[in-house]
Amino acid sequence: MQVTKPSKYCFVERRDGFRIEALDRPPISVDLCETGFRVHGHAARQLTLFDDIAQDGTPLHDEPEPLDTNLIQYRRLVDVVAKRVMSRWKPPDGKIGFWRVQKWAIKNTRQALGGRIHGQWKRLIERTDPTVLAVQKAVFAVTFREADLLHSPLLYQDRYVAQDIVRYRAAAALVPIVEDLYDSRQRREERERMQPMELDQDDALLDYDEPSYSVQDILGSLSNWQGMCSPTGTRYRSLSRTLMQLPGGVPCRLLYHLPAIRLERPITNRLELSTLLLSKAETPDEAGYFTPPMRAFHHATHEQIRDGMQQLSNQLGRRLNHRRTADVGTFVRYLLDYPEDHRGDLPTLVRKSIRWHNAAGWHDRQEWELEVELGMDRSTPTRQPPIPLPNVPGVQFLSNVGDVLSEGNRMQHCIGGYAGRAVLGHCFLFHVDHAGESASVEIDQTGRIRQACGPKNQSNQATKYATRVLATWAGGFPNAGRRYVDSFI
Repeated sequence: MQVTKPSKYCFVERRDGFRIEALDRPPISVDLCETGFRVHGHAARQLTLFDDIAQDGTPLHDEPEPLDTNLIQYRRLVDVVAKRVMSRWKPPDGKIGFWRVQKWAIKNTRQALGGRIHGQWKRLIERTDPTVLAVQKAVFAVTFREADLLHSPLLYQDRYVAQDIVRYRAAAALVPIVEDLYDSRQRREERERMQPMELDQDDALLDYDEPSYSVQDILGSLSNWQGMCSPTGTRYRSLSRTLMQLPGGVPCRLLYHLPAIRLERPITNRLELSTLLLSKAETPDEAGYFTPPMRAFHHATHEQIRDGMQQLSNQLGRRLNHRRTADVGTFVRYLLDYPEDHRGDLPTLVRKSIRWHNAAGWHDRQEWELEVELGMDRSTPTRQPPIPLPNVPGVQFLSNVGDVLSEGNRMQHCIGGYAGRAVLGHCFLFHVDHAGESASVEIDQTGRIRQACGPKNQSNQATKYATRVLATWAGGFPNAGRRYVDSFI
Protein backbone atom coordinates (compact mmCIF):
# COMPACT_ATOMS: atom_id res chain seq x y z
CA MET A 1 0.00 0.00 0.00
CA GLN A 2 1.43 3.36 -1.08
CA VAL A 3 1.27 6.12 1.51
CA THR A 4 1.08 9.68 0.21
CA LYS A 5 3.09 12.14 2.22
CA PRO A 6 0.93 15.11 3.24
CA SER A 7 1.91 18.40 1.63
CA LYS A 8 3.21 21.27 3.73
CA TYR A 9 1.47 23.74 1.40
CA CYS A 10 -2.16 24.73 1.88
CA PHE A 11 -4.15 25.97 -1.12
CA VAL A 12 -6.99 28.38 -0.36
CA GLU A 13 -9.28 28.53 -3.37
CA ARG A 14 -11.00 31.76 -4.31
CA ARG A 15 -13.41 32.63 -7.10
CA ASP A 16 -10.83 34.65 -9.06
CA GLY A 17 -7.63 33.02 -7.88
CA PHE A 18 -6.01 31.07 -5.09
CA ARG A 19 -3.60 31.50 -2.21
CA ILE A 20 -0.69 29.28 -1.12
CA GLU A 21 0.24 29.19 2.56
CA ALA A 22 2.89 27.35 4.58
CA LEU A 23 4.26 27.72 8.09
CA ASP A 24 7.81 28.69 7.12
CA ARG A 25 7.11 30.25 3.72
CA PRO A 26 5.71 33.66 2.72
CA PRO A 27 2.07 33.51 1.51
CA ILE A 28 1.64 33.80 -2.25
CA SER A 29 -1.56 34.96 -3.94
CA VAL A 30 -2.41 34.34 -7.59
CA ASP A 31 -5.21 36.47 -9.04
CA LEU A 32 -6.92 35.99 -12.40
CA CYS A 33 -6.99 39.26 -14.34
CA GLU A 34 -8.64 40.05 -17.64
CA THR A 35 -5.60 39.12 -19.71
CA GLY A 36 -3.40 37.02 -17.41
CA PHE A 37 -2.37 36.09 -13.90
CA ARG A 38 -0.96 38.43 -11.28
CA VAL A 39 1.26 36.88 -8.65
CA HIS A 40 1.56 38.72 -5.33
CA GLY A 41 4.30 37.90 -2.88
CA HIS A 42 7.95 38.46 -2.19
CA ALA A 43 10.01 39.12 -5.28
CA ALA A 44 11.99 36.07 -6.29
CA ARG A 45 15.74 36.51 -6.09
CA GLN A 46 18.33 33.80 -6.33
CA LEU A 47 21.23 34.00 -3.87
CA THR A 48 24.69 34.69 -5.25
CA LEU A 49 28.10 35.18 -3.72
CA PHE A 50 27.54 38.93 -3.79
CA ASP A 51 24.20 39.00 -1.93
CA ASP A 52 23.96 40.88 1.34
CA ILE A 53 22.49 38.65 4.02
CA ALA A 54 20.74 39.97 7.11
CA GLN A 55 21.40 38.52 10.53
CA ASP A 56 18.32 36.30 10.25
CA GLY A 57 19.71 34.81 7.00
CA THR A 58 17.30 36.54 4.60
CA PRO A 59 18.46 38.48 1.52
CA LEU A 60 18.37 42.24 1.85
CA HIS A 61 16.49 44.52 -0.56
CA ASP A 62 13.90 41.81 -1.19
CA GLU A 63 10.75 43.89 -1.67
CA PRO A 64 7.44 42.39 -2.78
CA GLU A 65 6.12 43.39 -6.18
CA PRO A 66 3.39 42.05 -8.48
CA LEU A 67 4.33 40.11 -11.60
CA ASP A 68 2.06 39.29 -14.53
CA THR A 69 2.08 36.15 -16.66
CA ASN A 70 -0.20 35.46 -19.58
CA LEU A 71 -2.98 32.88 -19.55
CA ILE A 72 -1.17 30.26 -21.64
CA GLN A 73 2.25 29.91 -20.02
CA TYR A 74 1.34 27.56 -17.21
CA ARG A 75 4.95 26.46 -16.69
CA ARG A 76 6.07 30.03 -16.26
CA LEU A 77 3.32 30.56 -13.68
CA VAL A 78 4.56 27.54 -11.70
CA ASP A 79 8.14 28.78 -11.95
CA VAL A 80 7.24 32.28 -10.73
CA VAL A 81 5.20 30.92 -7.81
CA ALA A 82 7.94 28.46 -6.78
CA LYS A 83 10.63 31.14 -6.80
CA ARG A 84 8.50 33.49 -4.74
CA VAL A 85 7.62 30.76 -2.27
CA MET A 86 11.37 30.14 -1.79
CA SER A 87 12.32 33.85 -1.72
CA ARG A 88 12.75 33.73 2.09
CA TRP A 89 14.70 30.50 2.07
CA LYS A 90 17.59 30.67 4.55
CA PRO A 91 20.99 29.15 3.82
CA PRO A 92 22.26 26.77 6.53
CA ASP A 93 23.96 28.57 9.43
CA GLY A 94 23.52 31.91 7.68
CA LYS A 95 26.15 31.06 5.06
CA ILE A 96 26.12 32.60 1.61
CA GLY A 97 27.00 31.05 -1.72
CA PHE A 98 24.35 28.34 -1.57
CA TRP A 99 22.71 29.35 -4.84
CA ARG A 100 23.06 25.80 -6.19
CA VAL A 101 21.24 24.43 -3.16
CA GLN A 102 18.57 27.06 -3.58
CA LYS A 103 18.19 26.12 -7.24
CA TRP A 104 17.70 22.50 -6.20
CA ALA A 105 15.15 23.57 -3.57
CA ILE A 106 13.20 25.64 -6.11
CA LYS A 107 13.13 22.66 -8.48
CA ASN A 108 11.67 20.45 -5.75
CA THR A 109 9.12 23.17 -4.94
CA ARG A 110 8.04 23.32 -8.56
CA GLN A 111 7.47 19.58 -8.53
CA ALA A 112 5.54 19.76 -5.26
CA LEU A 113 3.27 22.61 -6.40
CA GLY A 114 2.99 21.91 -10.14
CA GLY A 115 0.11 19.45 -10.08
CA ARG A 116 -2.05 21.47 -7.69
CA ILE A 117 -1.37 24.73 -9.53
CA HIS A 118 -2.33 22.99 -12.78
CA GLY A 119 -5.75 22.15 -11.39
CA GLN A 120 -6.28 25.75 -10.31
CA TRP A 121 -4.98 27.02 -13.65
CA LYS A 122 -7.45 24.86 -15.61
CA ARG A 123 -10.30 26.00 -13.38
CA LEU A 124 -9.50 29.68 -13.84
CA ILE A 125 -8.85 29.82 -17.59
CA GLU A 126 -12.28 28.32 -18.21
CA ARG A 127 -13.67 31.60 -16.93
CA THR A 128 -11.63 33.82 -19.28
CA ASP A 129 -12.73 35.54 -22.48
CA PRO A 130 -12.40 33.05 -25.40
CA THR A 131 -10.99 35.80 -27.63
CA VAL A 132 -8.19 36.60 -25.17
CA LEU A 133 -7.37 32.91 -24.82
CA ALA A 134 -7.35 32.33 -28.58
CA VAL A 135 -5.08 35.32 -29.28
CA GLN A 136 -2.57 34.32 -26.61
CA LYS A 137 -2.57 30.72 -27.81
CA ALA A 138 -1.88 31.85 -31.38
CA VAL A 139 1.01 34.12 -30.38
CA PHE A 140 2.65 31.54 -28.12
CA ALA A 141 2.27 28.76 -30.71
CA VAL A 142 4.24 30.83 -33.24
CA THR A 143 6.80 32.66 -31.10
CA PHE A 144 7.14 30.76 -27.78
CA ARG A 145 7.61 34.22 -26.26
CA GLU A 146 6.00 36.51 -23.73
CA ALA A 147 4.77 39.93 -24.90
CA ASP A 148 3.72 42.87 -22.75
CA LEU A 149 1.20 43.83 -25.40
CA LEU A 150 -0.79 40.68 -24.61
CA HIS A 151 -1.62 42.17 -21.21
CA SER A 152 -3.31 45.23 -22.74
CA PRO A 153 -7.12 44.93 -23.01
CA LEU A 154 -6.99 47.34 -25.96
CA LEU A 155 -5.44 44.62 -28.10
CA TYR A 156 -8.54 42.47 -27.82
CA GLN A 157 -10.99 45.35 -28.32
CA ASP A 158 -9.88 45.67 -31.95
CA ARG A 159 -11.88 42.80 -33.36
CA TYR A 160 -10.16 42.75 -36.76
CA VAL A 161 -6.61 42.71 -35.33
CA ALA A 162 -7.56 39.91 -32.94
CA GLN A 163 -9.07 37.89 -35.79
CA ASP A 164 -5.95 38.36 -37.93
CA ILE A 165 -3.68 37.24 -35.09
CA VAL A 166 -5.70 34.05 -34.62
CA ARG A 167 -5.95 33.38 -38.34
CA TYR A 168 -2.50 34.32 -39.71
CA ARG A 169 0.84 33.13 -38.35
CA ALA A 170 2.58 36.29 -39.59
CA ALA A 171 0.27 38.59 -37.60
CA ALA A 172 0.84 36.52 -34.46
CA ALA A 173 4.62 36.61 -35.01
CA LEU A 174 4.62 40.42 -35.12
CA VAL A 175 2.96 40.89 -31.72
CA PRO A 176 6.09 40.31 -29.54
CA ILE A 177 8.33 42.45 -31.76
CA VAL A 178 6.11 45.46 -32.40
CA GLU A 179 7.13 47.00 -29.05
CA ASP A 180 10.78 46.34 -29.89
CA LEU A 181 10.17 48.19 -33.14
CA TYR A 182 8.95 51.30 -31.35
CA ASP A 183 11.74 51.10 -28.81
CA SER A 184 14.28 50.86 -31.62
CA ARG A 185 12.74 53.87 -33.34
CA GLN A 186 12.96 55.84 -30.12
CA ARG A 187 16.63 54.91 -29.74
CA ARG A 188 17.35 56.00 -33.28
CA GLU A 189 15.52 59.31 -32.79
CA GLU A 190 17.50 59.91 -29.62
CA ARG A 191 20.77 59.23 -31.42
CA GLU A 192 19.80 61.67 -34.18
CA ARG A 193 18.75 64.27 -31.62
CA MET A 194 22.11 64.05 -29.86
CA GLN A 195 24.04 64.58 -33.08
CA PRO A 196 26.48 66.15 -33.72
CA MET A 197 27.47 65.42 -30.13
CA GLU A 198 30.21 62.81 -29.84
CA LEU A 199 28.76 59.41 -29.05
CA ASP A 200 30.52 56.24 -28.08
CA GLN A 201 30.35 53.54 -30.75
CA ASP A 202 28.13 51.57 -28.38
CA ASP A 203 25.43 54.22 -27.95
CA ALA A 204 22.83 51.52 -27.38
CA LEU A 205 23.33 52.16 -23.67
CA LEU A 206 21.50 55.51 -23.87
CA ASP A 207 19.08 55.87 -20.98
CA TYR A 208 15.44 56.61 -21.71
CA ASP A 209 13.21 57.76 -18.88
CA GLU A 210 9.81 57.50 -20.50
CA PRO A 211 8.68 55.95 -23.79
CA SER A 212 7.57 58.48 -26.41
CA TYR A 213 4.85 56.16 -27.69
CA SER A 214 1.64 54.74 -26.30
CA VAL A 215 -0.19 51.44 -26.57
CA GLN A 216 -2.53 53.13 -29.05
CA ASP A 217 0.44 53.93 -31.29
CA ILE A 218 1.58 50.30 -31.21
CA LEU A 219 -1.91 48.99 -31.93
CA GLY A 220 -2.24 51.47 -34.79
CA SER A 221 0.83 49.95 -36.42
CA LEU A 222 -0.36 46.42 -35.72
CA SER A 223 -3.67 47.15 -37.48
CA ASN A 224 -1.55 47.57 -40.63
CA TRP A 225 0.61 44.54 -39.89
CA GLN A 226 1.13 43.72 -43.57
CA GLY A 227 2.32 47.25 -44.28
CA MET A 228 4.85 46.91 -41.45
CA CYS A 229 6.62 44.28 -43.54
CA SER A 230 6.77 46.42 -46.68
CA PRO A 231 9.62 48.79 -47.66
CA THR A 232 7.06 51.48 -48.49
CA GLY A 233 4.67 50.83 -45.61
CA THR A 234 2.01 49.69 -48.09
CA ARG A 235 1.21 46.06 -48.69
CA TYR A 236 1.51 44.55 -52.15
CA ARG A 237 0.30 41.32 -53.71
CA SER A 238 3.41 39.13 -53.35
CA LEU A 239 3.86 40.23 -49.74
CA SER A 240 0.20 39.66 -48.83
CA ARG A 241 0.16 36.18 -50.31
CA THR A 242 3.40 35.32 -48.51
CA LEU A 243 2.19 36.60 -45.13
CA MET A 244 -1.23 35.03 -45.34
CA GLN A 245 0.38 31.65 -46.09
CA LEU A 246 3.49 32.07 -43.95
CA PRO A 247 5.04 28.59 -43.65
CA GLY A 248 5.80 27.12 -40.26
CA GLY A 249 9.38 26.75 -39.15
CA VAL A 250 10.55 30.20 -40.29
CA PRO A 251 12.24 31.84 -37.25
CA CYS A 252 10.32 34.93 -36.21
CA ARG A 253 13.53 36.93 -35.91
CA LEU A 254 14.01 36.63 -39.67
CA LEU A 255 10.75 38.50 -40.30
CA TYR A 256 12.58 41.64 -39.15
CA HIS A 257 14.24 41.70 -42.57
CA LEU A 258 11.07 41.67 -44.66
CA PRO A 259 10.76 45.51 -44.73
CA ALA A 260 14.19 45.70 -46.38
CA ILE A 261 13.11 43.38 -49.22
CA ARG A 262 10.51 43.79 -51.94
CA LEU A 263 9.44 40.28 -52.82
CA GLU A 264 9.52 39.52 -56.53
CA ARG A 265 7.14 36.60 -56.08
CA PRO A 266 5.01 35.03 -53.34
CA ILE A 267 7.13 32.61 -51.29
CA THR A 268 5.24 30.03 -49.25
CA ASN A 269 8.00 27.41 -48.92
CA ARG A 270 9.90 27.42 -45.63
CA LEU A 271 13.35 26.76 -47.10
CA GLU A 272 12.94 29.30 -49.90
CA LEU A 273 11.71 32.07 -47.58
CA SER A 274 14.32 31.35 -44.90
CA THR A 275 17.11 31.44 -47.49
CA LEU A 276 15.94 34.79 -48.87
CA LEU A 277 15.61 36.37 -45.44
CA LEU A 278 18.98 35.00 -44.34
CA SER A 279 20.59 36.47 -47.45
CA LYS A 280 19.47 39.87 -46.20
CA ALA A 281 20.31 39.14 -42.56
CA GLU A 282 23.84 38.04 -43.44
CA THR A 283 24.57 40.91 -45.84
CA PRO A 284 27.07 43.25 -44.16
CA ASP A 285 25.49 46.52 -43.07
CA GLU A 286 28.22 48.47 -44.81
CA ALA A 287 27.62 46.64 -48.12
CA GLY A 288 27.91 49.04 -51.00
CA TYR A 289 31.23 48.21 -52.51
CA PHE A 290 29.62 45.07 -53.91
CA THR A 291 26.11 44.09 -54.96
CA PRO A 292 24.67 41.06 -53.12
CA PRO A 293 23.19 38.56 -55.59
CA MET A 294 19.65 39.06 -54.24
CA ARG A 295 17.90 38.01 -57.45
CA ALA A 296 19.45 34.55 -57.20
CA PHE A 297 17.95 34.17 -53.73
CA HIS A 298 14.58 35.66 -54.75
CA HIS A 299 14.03 32.97 -57.37
CA ALA A 300 15.82 30.02 -55.78
CA THR A 301 13.63 26.92 -55.55
CA HIS A 302 13.54 24.35 -52.78
CA GLU A 303 15.32 21.79 -54.97
CA GLN A 304 18.06 24.24 -56.01
CA ILE A 305 18.80 25.19 -52.41
CA ARG A 306 18.82 21.59 -51.25
CA ASP A 307 21.14 20.52 -54.11
CA GLY A 308 23.42 23.50 -53.47
CA MET A 309 23.71 22.62 -49.79
CA GLN A 310 24.59 19.06 -50.76
CA GLN A 311 27.40 20.34 -53.01
CA LEU A 312 28.70 22.53 -50.22
CA SER A 313 28.49 19.60 -47.78
CA ASN A 314 30.77 17.61 -50.06
CA GLN A 315 33.12 20.58 -50.31
CA LEU A 316 33.34 21.20 -46.54
CA GLY A 317 33.39 17.56 -45.53
CA ARG A 318 30.46 17.91 -43.14
CA ARG A 319 26.75 17.45 -43.58
CA LEU A 320 24.53 20.52 -43.93
CA ASN A 321 20.87 19.81 -43.19
CA HIS A 322 18.43 21.97 -45.16
CA ARG A 323 15.93 21.58 -42.30
CA ARG A 324 18.24 23.41 -39.86
CA THR A 325 18.20 27.20 -40.10
CA ALA A 326 21.77 27.40 -38.78
CA ASP A 327 23.01 25.20 -41.65
CA VAL A 328 21.05 27.25 -44.18
CA GLY A 329 22.78 30.33 -42.73
CA THR A 330 26.16 28.68 -43.26
CA PHE A 331 25.23 28.01 -46.88
CA VAL A 332 24.07 31.60 -47.44
CA ARG A 333 27.20 33.12 -45.86
CA TYR A 334 29.40 30.94 -48.04
CA LEU A 335 27.66 32.26 -51.15
CA LEU A 336 27.77 35.88 -49.98
CA ASP A 337 31.56 35.66 -49.60
CA TYR A 338 31.77 35.59 -53.42
CA PRO A 339 32.97 39.14 -54.21
CA GLU A 340 32.06 39.44 -57.89
CA ASP A 341 28.80 40.69 -59.38
CA HIS A 342 26.38 37.84 -60.14
CA ARG A 343 23.13 38.15 -62.05
CA GLY A 344 22.43 34.48 -62.74
CA ASP A 345 20.58 31.79 -60.85
CA LEU A 346 21.47 30.07 -57.58
CA PRO A 347 23.09 26.89 -59.01
CA THR A 348 25.52 29.04 -61.00
CA LEU A 349 26.30 31.09 -57.89
CA VAL A 350 27.04 27.91 -55.95
CA ARG A 351 29.52 26.73 -58.58
CA LYS A 352 31.20 30.15 -58.75
CA SER A 353 31.51 30.36 -54.97
CA ILE A 354 33.06 26.92 -54.60
CA ARG A 355 35.47 27.62 -57.46
CA TRP A 356 36.40 31.02 -55.97
CA HIS A 357 37.02 29.59 -52.47
CA ASN A 358 39.25 26.88 -53.96
CA ALA A 359 41.16 29.19 -56.31
CA ALA A 360 44.87 29.76 -55.66
CA GLY A 361 46.18 33.28 -55.23
CA TRP A 362 43.01 34.99 -54.09
CA HIS A 363 44.57 35.73 -50.68
CA ASP A 364 47.13 37.95 -52.45
CA ARG A 365 44.30 39.65 -54.37
CA GLN A 366 42.56 40.47 -51.07
CA GLU A 367 45.67 42.21 -49.79
CA TRP A 368 46.00 44.17 -53.03
CA GLU A 369 42.38 45.31 -52.82
CA LEU A 370 42.87 46.48 -49.22
CA GLU A 371 45.91 48.54 -50.17
CA VAL A 372 44.66 50.04 -53.44
CA GLU A 373 40.92 50.46 -52.87
CA LEU A 374 40.69 51.01 -49.10
CA GLY A 375 44.09 52.51 -48.34
CA MET A 376 44.93 49.95 -45.64
CA ASP A 377 48.23 48.16 -45.12
CA ARG A 378 49.15 45.22 -42.91
CA SER A 379 49.86 47.47 -39.91
CA THR A 380 46.40 49.05 -39.91
CA PRO A 381 44.78 48.17 -36.56
CA THR A 382 41.37 46.58 -36.32
CA ARG A 383 38.69 48.06 -34.05
CA GLN A 384 38.74 46.83 -30.47
CA PRO A 385 35.55 45.19 -29.10
CA PRO A 386 33.31 47.35 -26.85
CA ILE A 387 34.23 45.28 -23.78
CA PRO A 388 37.62 44.04 -22.50
CA LEU A 389 39.11 41.21 -24.53
CA PRO A 390 38.40 37.70 -23.24
CA ASN A 391 40.99 36.21 -20.92
CA VAL A 392 40.49 32.65 -22.18
CA PRO A 393 43.29 30.15 -22.92
CA GLY A 394 43.87 29.67 -26.62
CA VAL A 395 41.83 32.72 -27.74
CA GLN A 396 43.74 35.41 -29.66
CA PHE A 397 42.23 38.64 -31.00
CA LEU A 398 43.36 39.54 -34.54
CA SER A 399 44.44 43.11 -33.84
CA ASN A 400 45.56 44.32 -37.28
CA VAL A 401 45.11 43.70 -40.98
CA GLY A 402 48.31 41.65 -41.16
CA ASP A 403 47.01 39.23 -38.52
CA VAL A 404 43.75 38.82 -40.43
CA LEU A 405 45.46 38.17 -43.76
CA SER A 406 47.91 35.73 -42.17
CA GLU A 407 44.98 33.93 -40.55
CA GLY A 408 43.36 33.49 -43.97
CA ASN A 409 46.56 32.09 -45.48
CA ARG A 410 47.17 29.77 -42.54
CA MET A 411 43.61 28.49 -42.27
CA GLN A 412 42.96 28.44 -46.05
CA HIS A 413 39.63 30.24 -45.93
CA CYS A 414 38.32 33.70 -46.76
CA ILE A 415 38.67 35.51 -43.43
CA GLY A 416 41.12 37.89 -45.10
CA GLY A 417 38.20 39.40 -46.94
CA TYR A 418 36.82 40.59 -43.60
CA ALA A 419 39.84 42.74 -42.74
CA GLY A 420 38.20 45.92 -44.01
CA ARG A 421 35.10 45.29 -41.97
CA ALA A 422 37.18 44.55 -38.87
CA VAL A 423 39.05 47.89 -39.26
CA LEU A 424 35.73 49.75 -39.41
CA GLY A 425 34.45 47.89 -36.35
CA HIS A 426 31.68 46.03 -38.16
CA CYS A 427 33.02 42.71 -36.89
CA PHE A 428 35.63 41.30 -34.50
CA LEU A 429 37.90 38.43 -35.52
CA PHE A 430 39.62 35.83 -33.35
CA HIS A 431 41.94 32.83 -33.71
CA VAL A 432 41.30 29.95 -31.31
CA ASP A 433 43.45 26.92 -30.50
CA HIS A 434 41.93 24.01 -28.60
CA ALA A 435 42.61 20.27 -28.32
CA GLY A 436 45.32 20.43 -30.98
CA GLU A 437 42.98 22.07 -33.52
CA SER A 438 42.41 25.63 -34.69
CA ALA A 439 39.47 27.83 -35.64
CA SER A 440 38.72 31.33 -36.85
CA VAL A 441 35.74 33.19 -35.39
CA GLU A 442 33.80 36.23 -36.55
CA ILE A 443 31.61 38.12 -34.06
CA ASP A 444 29.30 40.90 -35.23
CA GLN A 445 28.58 44.23 -33.51
CA THR A 446 25.83 42.76 -31.35
CA GLY A 447 27.95 39.92 -29.99
CA ARG A 448 26.51 37.23 -32.23
CA ILE A 449 28.86 34.45 -33.35
CA ARG A 450 28.41 34.92 -37.06
CA GLN A 451 30.69 32.06 -38.04
CA ALA A 452 33.35 29.77 -36.60
CA CYS A 453 35.41 27.77 -39.08
CA GLY A 454 38.39 25.47 -38.95
CA PRO A 455 40.92 24.98 -41.78
CA LYS A 456 39.23 25.07 -45.19
CA ASN A 457 35.91 26.07 -43.55
CA GLN A 458 35.53 22.73 -41.82
CA SER A 459 34.14 22.12 -38.34
CA ASN A 460 36.23 20.65 -35.51
CA GLN A 461 36.60 20.64 -31.73
CA ALA A 462 38.10 24.13 -31.78
CA THR A 463 35.05 25.62 -33.54
CA LYS A 464 32.72 24.13 -30.93
CA TYR A 465 34.90 25.33 -28.07
CA ALA A 466 35.25 28.81 -29.58
CA THR A 467 31.52 29.13 -30.12
CA ARG A 468 30.83 28.22 -26.52
CA VAL A 469 33.37 30.44 -24.76
CA LEU A 470 33.13 33.47 -27.05
CA ALA A 471 29.32 33.45 -27.06
CA THR A 472 29.42 33.71 -23.27
CA TRP A 473 31.92 36.56 -23.44
CA ALA A 474 30.11 38.44 -26.22
CA GLY A 475 26.87 38.29 -24.25
CA GLY A 476 28.24 41.33 -22.41
CA PHE A 477 28.15 43.55 -25.50
CA PRO A 478 26.13 46.73 -24.74
CA ASN A 479 23.87 46.25 -27.76
CA ALA A 480 23.62 42.45 -27.55
CA GLY A 481 20.45 41.13 -29.17
CA ARG A 482 19.53 44.33 -31.04
CA ARG A 483 20.67 43.21 -34.50
CA TYR A 484 17.31 42.10 -35.80
CA VAL A 485 15.31 44.88 -34.15
CA ASP A 486 17.40 47.66 -35.61
CA SER A 487 17.22 46.18 -39.08
CA PHE A 488 13.41 46.26 -39.02
CA ILE A 489 13.15 50.04 -39.45
